Amino acid sequence: MQILLDGATLSGEEKRIVERYLQRIPPPFRPSFRESRKPIHVGVEPAVLLDAAGELMDSIQFASWIITQDRRTIFAVGGSYGFVSAWPSQSFRFSLGRLTLPHKLAVAVFAEQLYRAYTYRSGHPYHH
Repeated sequence: MQILLDGATLSGEEKRIVERYLQRIPPPFRPSFRESRKPIHVGVEPAVLLDAAGELMDSIQFASWIITQDRRTIFAVGGSYGFVSAWPSQSFRFSLGRLTLPHKLAVAVFAEQLYRAYTYRSGHPYHH
């Protein structure tokens, strides 16, 4: 799996938060993290777009859903002006909530939710 910040880059504290949560996930399950200010070539990999208008899930639903995703899945977060790459229209859209979040914070929240999902599925007490 891969998290892609599409149309922006992180720096400073936001990047450290994302890296901290992702490093806590063991390698076979740990997604990679990539940033790009310019449009990327979107291949045939399954894509999930983080979008305020996407499907809502609570943390438990997300933990159950995430394990059904293809390991090649790209989770894309758009920059402050949205996505710069041309994602397929049939891409699944997932929402972290109806609040508007800055893209840098959205990536950090998503990384934390991935870690939370991993701990929930593995019985770790982080999620209680």
